[in-house]
Order: sequence, then C-alpha cells, then structure tokens
Amino acid sequence: MPLAGAGSSASAVPPPNVAVAPAADPDEVVERIATLSEKLKCTTHLLYMDMGGMPQGELFDAIELVGSAVIPQLAGETVST
Repeated sequence: MPLAGAGSSASAVPPPNVAVAPAADPDEVVERIATLSEKLKCTTHLLYMDMGGMPQGELFDAIELVGSAVIPQLAGETVST
C-alpha cells in the first residue's frame, strides 16, 4: 500500500496504523517488525503491550511470549518451541 504524496512507490511502508500494531502469532510479529526495521532502517523498537483493559494474567503471558519467542528471533537466536 503506497503512501500518499509525491514520490510514492509501490514498495512504500504502510501507514503506522496499519503496520505498527502487530497482534498476531510470534512468527508474524517477527516478520512485521523485521520488515519495518529493514524499510525504515531502525534498530530500536518500543512495544506498548497494555492497551487498556487487558487482564493482568493475559498481559504477563503476552510479555513472556514476546520475550521467549519474538525477541530471540529478531536477535538471530535459535528459538525452541
């Protein structure tokens, strides 16, 4: 999805409201973050995990999943499932 404006191309990065909220399985989250990293040439990402109203147990499970399955893949480590 190209961005509006002069010089847009078919490979433009999607608007933030489309690509910056990766709510999916760990492999898809890794793919989305890696794609954004490559296209935007960024090396630091902030993940806002608590979007309000999420039960504490689910939030802690999500944080654990990011730490065990997403971050290691982005760092190039082997992840055992």
